[in-house]
Amino acid sequence: MSDFISRYTKLLSKITDAPKIFIEASAICLVSTFAGRKCFFMSAIDDRLFNRQQAEPQGKNLNVWFIAIGKSRISRKSTVIAKMEEIIDAVDPNIKLPVDFTPERLVSIMSEKYSRERDETRAIWINDEVSGFFEDLKKKRYMSSADVLLCHLYDGRGHIRSTLARGDEIIKKPYLTVFVASTEILPKFFDEIMIRQGFLNRFLYLYGEYEEWKPLRRTLSQDEVEEAKSLEEWLKALNQSSVIMLDFNAEAWKFYQEFERKIDEKIRSENLGLKEGYFGNYPDFLLKLACIHRISRMSIEEFENPPPITVVGVSDLKWAFDFLRKVDSSFDKVLEIMKRTFLEDRKHVSLEEEVLRLIKINGGAITRKDLLMKLHSRFGIKAEDLDRVITNLENLGEIEKDIVRRSSTARRPTIVYRLKIDNQ
Repeated sequence: MSDFISRYTKLLSKITDAPKIFIEASAICLVSTFAGRKCFFMSAIDDRLFNRQQAEPQGKNLNVWFIAIGKSRISRKSTVIAKMEEIIDAVDPNIKLPVDFTPERLVSIMSEKYSRERDETRAIWINDEVSGFFEDLKKKRYMSSADVLLCHLYDGRGHIRSTLARGDEIIKKPYLTVFVASTEILPKFFDEIMIRQGFLNRFLYLYGEYEEWKPLRRTLSQDEVEEAKSLEEWLKALNQSSVIMLDFNAEAWKFYQEFERKIDEKIRSENLGLKEGYFGNYPDFLLKLACIHRISRMSIEEFENPPPITVVGVSDLKWAFDFLRKVDSSFDKVLEIMKRTFLEDRKHVSLEEEVLRLIKINGGAITRKDLLMKLHSRFGIKAEDLDRVITNLENLGEIEKDIVRRSSTARRPTIVYRLKIDNQ
């Protein structure tokens, strides 16, 4: 029997002309989602070292995040996501998150999804047009903590939020997968800080190229209906499986360590710029994808009685490597769109207007360091350029400068720019 990912990709490719990479990634995301925290790679660094409260080992979670980017209609993003939702609804509809949320709402929703039986808080975020979320993330102050919260959930770190009405809202042992989509407008709402702080580096990017037009079909064949049912039953079995601990065999360890060594060497020897952090996540992506592929090759019987260790082989790593190679150029395209956007914005917005806007959305005050970082990522502004703009705005009575010493041991005071009260 072939693996789930191949079967799912083959089935959907018969009924839609969506880019194959979208379909394949959606299958990967489905396996990742229903694997949950009970399926993990044995990793000492990811196991609990201190405050151990349980005998069972922990390891690296296998959750993956995808952003699919393609032209409206012809890339069939909504079709791919609709089929994901159909099969999720058949297995466990309660794991779906709303398409949009504030940080506070996300904490409330996730705190209600904890399963005592599975001992995890599992969820999937699916959205076939996510540009509005990222636009709010960039522009709205109330969304300012959303990327940090999502990073914590990706990493499997718990979260507590205290409320007056409901008391403590606790996200215990989170496991979040993501498959969101948009058009090429989406990277226009990304900025350098989202990359350098690691949020955007946690996604795998998919650019859907038009492949082959297929005429609209009226009906499904009986074989296709039966195959869909079989795939559905396979996911249900994975969802109900016992703990699955995965590890490399000797040959696979050699392959992985050589890959990791080459990545580290490339980071040390080359100036990768904004791509450095993303490139540094490649070993993690490779490991997760290889484990997901290994799970995809398991049978329903193996889910019911898994071996003590499920061995991940070189073939799984090579499959993961091939998938990464197919999506490698997508992040470069994201960076190129960001660059074009910054240059275009510079034509239409004066630096004085941009400085005032950034101070305002930051609550009326911003440190010099944060302001310079934002302006540099957007316009390539240097410190001497900022000084001229600040002098102009001070002379116009728009802003004022404070010098704040955080502590007696701080080497340098912090410079803070504030809107004058009359201008807020």
